[in-house]
Amino acid sequence: MSLDSFALFGLLQHRFSAQGWWPVSDEPLGPASYKKRLELTEAQRLEICVGAMLTQNAAWSNAEKALANLKRRRVLDLDALSAMNSKKLGGLIRSAGFFNQKADRLKRFCGHVKKNHGSVERLLSRPLLIVRKELLSLHGIGPETADSMLLYAGGHSVLVVDAYSRRLVQRVFGKTMDYDACQSFLMKGVPTDSEIFSDFHALIVRHAKEFCRVTPACEPCFLRKKCVFARK
Repeated sequence: MSLDSFALFGLLQHRFSAQGWWPVSDEPLGPASYKKRLELTEAQRLEICVGAMLTQNAAWSNAEKALANLKRRRVLDLDALSAMNSKKLGGLIRSAGFFNQKADRLKRFCGHVKKNHGSVERLLSRPLLIVRKELLSLHGIGPETADSMLLYAGGHSVLVVDAYSRRLVQRVFGKTMDYDACQSFLMKGVPTDSEIFSDFHALIVRHAKEFCRVTPACEPCFLRKKCVFARK
């Protein structure tokens, strides 16, 4: 039985329900929580952008520890991060891995936003393609990180693609694709809506962690009858 992207979204949503991504804090020193928010504060937008950079090549749990350190030191803001000594910043985000490299990238990003826009909200409030091009021009920001910022911090209607997405597309649909092709494939036929894209990405990650792991758990997977890989 054939399956398209929107049908896949429906099946994932029925199984797991809404995921409430991206997790952010409601208080300056509070823990991040997963829930739907109608509006984001500037602090929350920056937290998402910093988190998107910290989680590059790192488990989210380790990125969270780094974010918690920044919050405890009260330096999770554009001024503090752009002005902080790179070595000191690297020490605070050590848990995220590649900490010296990420410290340099965070300083550059925050300095760029501060100098050219004044706030993350103003950076991301412009048209999607313009902002995406600018983000991709910054050192250390690739398509996945840029789209995470655009979708979760900026509310733009763009689907984030990651290793989980490509693995699922390869197994369920039998298609091996690069970032752009996978993004276009998954967005095709799906209503252009930031809330849907946010949940679609989160649901794919949830499914990949529970069933479509590196060593897949095909037998209990609810997609097995529709999955090219499972039917082999």
